[in-house]
Amino acid sequence: MGDFHQASPEVFSHAAAGAQCTTISVMAVIATSIKPPLQWTSEDVNAIVRQGDSVHLELLHAKDWPSKRLDAKLDVDEIPDIMTCRLGNKVLNANIGVLSDTFYCFVSELSHTLQSAVEQKQGYNFLLRMHGRCTAILYQQTSPMYSIFDPHARNSSGESDGEGAASIFHFTSMTDMLRYLNKQNAGKGQEQVDITPIDVAALSKIPSQFPECAPAISKVQTGPFGPGTSIDDVDGDHLTPDESCVANGYVHSSSTTERPSRSLDGFPNKIATAPVLISPSSSSNERHVKPNEVNVEMANASPPPDVAASYSSDGE
Repeated sequence: MGDFHQASPEVFSHAAAGAQCTTISVMAVIATSIKPPLQWTSEDVNAIVRQGDSVHLELLHAKDWPSKRLDAKLDVDEIPDIMTCRLGNKVLNANIGVLSDTFYCFVSELSHTLQSAVEQKQGYNFLLRMHGRCTAILYQQTSPMYSIFDPHARNSSGESDGEGAASIFHFTSMTDMLRYLNKQNAGKGQEQVDITPIDVAALSKIPSQFPECAPAISKVQTGPFGPGTSIDDVDGDHLTPDESCVANGYVHSSSTTERPSRSLDGFPNKIATAPVLISPSSSSNERHVKPNEVNVEMANASPPPDVAASYSSDGE
């Protein structure tokens, strides 16, 4: 468990506190390419929540929140195409692929639909939106098994608790995970559930004209390592600025193509090219394109100025 949750007033004193679950859950998906979920510590959980919160605020302010946009929540198709996650001294610049084939069902059909999603998208991570809250279902490659990352206030049993914290729960079987999810649904009525597959790929290259972005060698359990890996060892100096990054991580794609990157003006790192993720089930090499994509660099960014403090029980 972490030490706080997404709406903890002593940590997040802005009006969007409690509404960042989608962005934080995507950050958790990225973090699996740096460190296996089974090895996450409370410090890792805290870092994921903080970074997800900062990205969330950047996106909201880019959408003129709160002056024009009133809703502080973000939908999955508003998540940026490029995000950066840091765990300890490892930094990963990642291309996020939100696959178009989201699975929909009612709460009563959750068990069947989630099993179907896992079978059809083996090895993928998922965003689970249920009862207005978003969590991440994370695939453990080395086991294999699944974990649930929840940025809301939970106790050690996974129950909603105002004194709880963001947590990650591990399950040795699909049956155990479904039992946990169905317990959360007890007495909450018939609502829609969205299960969205998420794909993550490391950025293919960081240009030498931006030496501050140059990666160093880093050994990770979720992918290959060696000269040119794109997971950055902040404390190392093994890679010269002229060397580039290669894809590093568990990438489900039949092929990749290159496309010009968008400007990152106003952010410290600038990216030359990035791979386009391809769904393995797609014969036409199409990728779900998200509207109004925004590039966000979070490795060293500071959150924007806080607005009026607000605490919502919805974030618990």
